[in-house]
Amino acid sequence: MLTLGNLCLLLGVVGIGLWFWHAHGIRERALVLAEQECRRRKVMLLDGAVAFSRFRWLADAKGRKRLARLFSFEFTVTGEERLNASLALFGKTLAKVEFAPFVVPEVERPAADSVVASAPAYQAKPEHGQVVYLDQWRQRQRTETSRRQEPE
Repeated sequence: MLTLGNLCLLLGVVGIGLWFWHAHGIRERALVLAEQECRRRKVMLLDGAVAFSRFRWLADAKGRKRLARLFSFEFTVTGEERLNASLALFGKTLAKVEFAPFVVPEVERPAADSVVASAPAYQAKPEHGQVVYLDQWRQRQRTETSRRQEPE
């Protein structure tokens, strides 16, 4: 027979289970947001995971203090070092994201002369997806224009 005490205990267990299930959904949302922020900043999310850190009172956009969930994760820029980052959520809404300071590696850029010198021979009609070099296109346009202007 189900007594009032057993009913309260059952409802408590169900409530705790629902709370954990909801928290798991929020953690999944935090993972998606962390992946998006890493892509936006052109860094790599390590381990493909976020970890719940703690609850904290944070001010929202209107200045009101709200309870936020803080999640932490790691990222890398070069693949050699692990850096920390965190994000805060009000429910499933992103409150803030903080990345540890990192140096963006310099990308080797070829000299302007080397790009022109290494350009392949120009094709009359480039196929879809091929690069058209501007200097070769201009030269072709000039020759076609001069041919049109010549009397036949």
